[in-house]
Amino acid sequence: MNPEPRHVNPWIVAIAVMFATFMEVLDTTVVNVSLPHIAGNLSVTIDEATWVLTSYLVANAIILPMTGWLASMFGRKRLLMLSVVGVTLS
Repeated sequence: MNPEPRHVNPWIVAIAVMFATFMEVLDTTVVNVSLPHIAGNLSVTIDEATWVLTSYLVANAIILPMTGWLASMFGRKRLLMLSVVGVTLS
């Protein structure tokens, strides 16, 4: 007695993935655009303020290879939802 697999609307999946991708690009863009303001508020040069962007990109480079393992541990849907909630809360 195998239960029938649920039908999932592919548009909902596509919109969820597009939303997460948009958030990733938006985060990088916001940091790039706000570098002069970050530098001014911290009284540092633009070169010193780029460490904010560098640290974000390094953290991203560390977590991206782990997503396959995390998805197998927690499930893709749960990982996506946790990621979106984490970015939203941050």
